[in-house]
Order: sequence, then C-alpha cells, then structure tokens
Amino acid sequence: MALGASLILACAGLIPLPVPPASQIDPEEAWLMLGKNPQHHHAVNRNVHPPIALVWKQRLHSVVTDHPLAFESYLVTALRNGNLAIFSLERQEQIAMDRIGPTMGHVPSIHLPFLFAGFNLGKHTLLALNLRNTQREFRRQYPEVTTSPIYWDRKLYFGTNRRQFFCVNARSGDSIWTFKARAAIHASPAIRDPLVVFADDKGNVYALDVSSGITFWQTSLDGSIFSHPVLDDSMVFVGTVSGLFVALDQKTGKVRWQTQLNGSIYSSPSLYQNFLYVGTNGHEVVALRKTDGSILWRFQTDGIVNTVPLSSPDYIYVGSWDGNLYILNRFTGKLIFKQELNSAVKSSPIIYQQYLIVHSANKHLWVFATEKFAREIKEK
Repeated sequence: MALGASLILACAGLIPLPVPPASQIDPEEAWLMLGKNPQHHHAVNRNVHPPIALVWKQRLHSVVTDHPLAFESYLVTALRNGNLAIFSLERQEQIAMDRIGPTMGHVPSIHLPFLFAGFNLGKHTLLALNLRNTQREFRRQYPEVTTSPIYWDRKLYFGTNRRQFFCVNARSGDSIWTFKARAAIHASPAIRDPLVVFADDKGNVYALDVSSGITFWQTSLDGSIFSHPVLDDSMVFVGTVSGLFVALDQKTGKVRWQTQLNGSIYSSPSLYQNFLYVGTNGHEVVALRKTDGSILWRFQTDGIVNTVPLSSPDYIYVGSWDGNLYILNRFTGKLIFKQELNSAVKSSPIIYQQYLIVHSANKHLWVFATEKFAREIKEK
C-alpha cells in the first residue's frame, strides 16, 4: 500500500500502515519500547543543538504514557485515556486516532508489525495490534497490567496489580510462566539476557531468568519503587520514593552503592556512558557517576521532575511540572536553553531523526528542531 493511500482515513480511526519487517528497522534510531532499548537507557547518539524552534504541534488531550514511540516516518503516542494517536513526520500532522482500551498507564512495545499494549482497567488487559491491517492479533485476560509490556525474543514480560509477573508468548498471548511478587508491580521490567529485572511497590527488586522465571536474587530496599530499573553490563540502577538511588550488582543483587537525593524518586534514570541522570520530586535533576554514585552536578527546576531525562552526547533534555523543557550541558548541568510549554511535562522527551519531541499534559505534542533545520522545513 502506498503511503498516500494509507492516509485517506486520517483521524477517523486506525489506518493500515505500510510498515517494513522488524529486521529492517534500525534499533539505534527507532523508539520501539520503554527507554528505547530493553535495558531502558533512554539515550541517543545525536544532539538537537539549542536554540531550538517549533516545527509543528498537535493538540492532544490526556497524557502521553512515558514517551512517544517512533519508527520510519511515524510517531506513535499512547494516551492514558486509552487512545492511540499516530502522526506522520513527513506530513507534520495526526493521521490516525482510535481508542484501543480503557486506560493505559505505560507505553506499549512495538515489534513490527505488532504493537503490544497493556491496560490497567477492564476485562481484556493485554492487546496485540497488527499495524499493517489494524486487526487485533489477540486480546487476553490478565490482571490489570501496571507496567509497560516489554518484548524480548518472541515473548512479552509485564507486571500486574495483583503481584503477578508474567512471561507470555508474543504471538498467542498465552502464559509461559508466572512469578508471584510480594506486592503490586508498577516498575516496568528491564532485560539483559539472561536476566529480567523489575521491582514491586514495597521496595523489593527481583532478578529472574528470562526463560524459566527462576529467581536469581531478590533485594529489599528502603521505600516503595515506582520507577523502572535501568541496566548496564554489570549493575542495576533504581530509585525509591524515600529518595534513595541505588546500584545493585546484577549477578548477586548486593548493593554496590547508594546515594540519598532530595525528594522522592519517581523518575527513572537515563544512562549515557559513565553517568546517570535522574529527576526528583524535590524539583531537581541530578547527575551521578555510575561507578560510585558520587554526584557530578545538580540542577534546580521550579517543579517536580518525575519523567526520565533524555541524554545525548552533549546535552540533557528534561521536562518539569513547572511547564518548561530544559536543555542542560551534560557535563556541567549548566542551563543552555529553556522552552516554555505552558503546562506540566509528565512525559519524557525523545530525539528521533532531526526532531526533539515532547508532550505537555492535556495540551500539545510539540515537535522541535534546531533553528536552522526548522527554518529549512518551513521554506520547503
């Protein structure tokens, strides 16, 4: 199907997308899951240099869960009200919108041609949607899905409000194995083979075998955990509502280091090279060395920061409940640029292709670029 033909039914519902096979998508470029990769680094290898300028914006009521997804020329946003909105970067407009479930608490995962979404309300709480033909591959009944469903090796992994953590077949939706945690699970899983790591609301962090669900280790921390863990090649990084930011050994679960921050941590960290960047309810963005947890710099905003900062080679891009998007020097934390968005930022920014994309709650999806690139686009 030609791209033009696929856009005829714009905004009336979902439309078939001429998406390529998953093997043809560059994982270094695309955003197909929470945090961009299974380890949730939320980092890119490209800058959008400030000053930035608006390319286009689109009104979007509700809140975008976690952050937008992006592949080919498409932006995909899952909203807390259960709607799925799809945009064309080429056309600079919304091309489809439909309600796919009651409510969504977290971003879906995409493994083309399928989009996998979890719902935290209703009877059927796990959905596989074929983006090529808009047909449901499956709808399955599970307890309320309270994490992002992560795709890995033809399987989906997700947590629920009834303490159960599931591994299911990504083609059928049938359960492969189940693990019972000590509390409800809102911290989305991260995967680094052979581990799947997640946390529960009572501060327990779990590392299970991705294939069997057998427990490798379990560690209890001080404070509830709602932020998803982030993995490098040897450690697990996670924050708690008590303001404790912790690094655990991936093999043993033992605490490597811990650092007390100002304010509860609902934001997950982004990881770029040897540094972590995390927001707090104390209105701060903090940079820490991943080797020992020492603080490199702090930056104060005028509002809560409970979204994941985006790290790039030279900058940190972070939204705050004060209604601003901040661009900071990654090495010093110095403010380089501030963009007013006029409402609280409750979704994380992403960089895709030449664009910096962010949503302000119940207002707009904003698409920015460098001033030069934005001017070139408008002159076409």
